[in-house]
Amino acid sequence: MRSRSAQAVFVLAAFVTCAVACVGTNTGNPLSGEVSQCKSDSDFESKALTGADRYDGLSCMYWERSDDNLHLQALNFRGGCSITWQGAFERISSGPSVLLTNPSCAVAACGSCLYDATFDIDLREASVADDAEIPLRSDASCSGDADLIDVWTLEPDASQGITCQHAQGLDWHANRLGTCGQANMPCRQDDGLCADNGEGPCDADLTCTDVGGSSFVCLQQCTRDEDCIASDVMTCDEGLCRLAL
Repeated sequence: MRSRSAQAVFVLAAFVTCAVACVGTNTGNPLSGEVSQCKSDSDFESKALTGADRYDGLSCMYWERSDDNLHLQALNFRGGCSITWQGAFERISSGPSVLLTNPSCAVAACGSCLYDATFDIDLREASVADDAEIPLRSDASCSGDADLIDVWTLEPDASQGITCQHAQGLDWHANRLGTCGQANMPCRQDDGLCADNGEGPCDADLTCTDVGGSSFVCLQQCTRDEDCIASDVMTCDEGLCRLAL
């Protein structure tokens, strides 16, 4: 299930340095930005946006357009373990795309990670339609076959927008950080780890709920939309904060 809001409220963090994996506006690549390190690393620090913790457990695609710039952010997308991603602008048969590559072509055998990415496309160097759908794709093993992560869907009558869904690979992430049982995270079992069979207890004022695809997460209890932590992408539905249709 996904949610979209053309008026999503984001406070964007300014870039000072590119400490993780950077791309630049070289000839033929009008893309600049960076991809974070694995978000369950102990020294992780996101440069994508401030207030991002309200989207914990959600995988979101945010965009914002100005006269000569298109700002893109991907939050909590799943990838292999501890990859140093690099991004590039490309054109495929359907139109513009952002491709993530792994220069080492190696992926650590330690489960999976969640990542954040933030990019800017210089519209003076690249033409992007007002209603473009821009895929975010990845090739972690250097096979030449890119996998689709998600899509930024632009709206011609809006200057910004966001779509969200429940993130994949949350068990590995939440077990490493000790966040099982928290809002929009997998339900918890008695030893504190994420429940193997899906169902289990949650923190106070949360309810373990089947959100589809055999995924059980802890949804926040509510009486109105404003009670929801991520109220720009979730609504109060039957007493629980669920992704808006």
